[in-house]
Amino acid sequence: MPLWRSLTDHRSPSCQKIKYPYDLPTTSVIIIFNNEALSALLRTVWSVLERTPKYLLHEIVLVDDGSNITDITTLLPIYIKHRLPPKVGMVRTNSQLGLIRARQEGAKAATGDVLVFLDSHCEATEGWYEPMAARIQEDQTVVQIPQIGSISAESMSFGGGGGGSVMVGGFTWSGHFTWESLPQKVRETRKSTDPAKTATMAGGLFAIQREFYWRIGGYDVGMSGWGGENLEMSFRVWRCGGSMENHPCSNVGHIFRDFHPYFIPEDSHGINTARMAEVWMDDFKRFFYMHRASLEGADIGDLKDRFAIIERLQCKSFRWFLETVYPHKYIMDEQAIAWGRIRNTVKDKFVCFDHLQKDMAAKYSPYSLGQYPCHPYLGDSQYYTVSRKGELRNEYMCANFKDNKVRMEGCNEEGDAVRRWEITNNGQIKVIDQDLCVASGNLDAGVELSLTPCQDHPNQVWSFEFYAEGYEHLKLKPKSS
Repeated sequence: MPLWRSLTDHRSPSCQKIKYPYDLPTTSVIIIFNNEALSALLRTVWSVLERTPKYLLHEIVLVDDGSNITDITTLLPIYIKHRLPPKVGMVRTNSQLGLIRARQEGAKAATGDVLVFLDSHCEATEGWYEPMAARIQEDQTVVQIPQIGSISAESMSFGGGGGGSVMVGGFTWSGHFTWESLPQKVRETRKSTDPAKTATMAGGLFAIQREFYWRIGGYDVGMSGWGGENLEMSFRVWRCGGSMENHPCSNVGHIFRDFHPYFIPEDSHGINTARMAEVWMDDFKRFFYMHRASLEGADIGDLKDRFAIIERLQCKSFRWFLETVYPHKYIMDEQAIAWGRIRNTVKDKFVCFDHLQKDMAAKYSPYSLGQYPCHPYLGDSQYYTVSRKGELRNEYMCANFKDNKVRMEGCNEEGDAVRRWEITNNGQIKVIDQDLCVASGNLDAGVELSLTPCQDHPNQVWSFEFYAEGYEHLKLKPKSS
């Protein structure tokens, strides 16, 4: 395959018709890598050179993060010297710093108006930069994220992306990024060329005005390796005076691989995300530690300089972020009438609602809810709630019923469920408008819960761990047979 190839233009016709002003801000494109396949890296470089207007491409900054293969250490410098224009330069680190710190080194070397971070296995498409640059010219505090089209790691075929449709980012309380559809109200009113506000970004493909990047503190170099930096950057941008948008008229291809091609320190994602939670999630970090209890109190490094950013910029609270930027995020205790472990007691045996390892995080794969001996701690597998809207749910899965089973399905795009439930004064969990109540099985571990006609029987009496103020009367001592 050649180092330069043509790619199908997947932009919508409306995007293709837009004419951008000549005086857009220039860009420094930062590409970091460690032992990357030379062909993939050079294809990234050539796509940027060929598809970015020359008067807007200030430079390409390559950051070799401690590579030790001959293609990179020996051949690449020769190729840069003899085959690439002077605006392509390279920074080398003495040892592997990791993705986050290497990007910071690239940002230090860059001098263009806008910093664009790309992975080293991307291909820029026609007109990829101008839409983001035009938007940043309008608002220097808005971070722009291109549509990310998939390039097959096996065949190198380009699947495209864009076309006017756009997905936006969310997050799970466990500290992972999720893709989401735009809310229906937004879809009904936006034009196909409009950037879409997004709560979070997926990772390393984004554009940001250089002065704003440094004003809000750059990357957190207290993080090691890889992981967590995307949510940290997202929360910090929003809380400290900026915003984020996915732009439907900018499209960048990316090779998605099922492995990391470079060394990552053990659990860097967990430790980095704990740093993020401690600084940027305020009291809501309780939900992160529910998933990662082992990290509470762990050594995650000095945080003083990150807290200083909040003080210096008078950043808004994480509650403001939830209420203003991500209002449909379900807060599992504040927005519930009862929550925690849901326990049934029969003959001195204790079982709790449990997803039995079937909950695939935010992939929204349906499953039947089960039961398991109650854990001695409140963990995510047994954390269920009845919301103030009457939903039986956890963070993102809402209960329906099917074939006399409690069927967990993805809550809709507004974070709601189609089925409503109630807690009766007898401790039953009942389907509203149906004579069906949740019943424990034979108290064996790992069996699925069932829905049976409501009756006065101990296997239908459930006790929640916590009840909201005003709902304490629902707390009953479970009956024993």
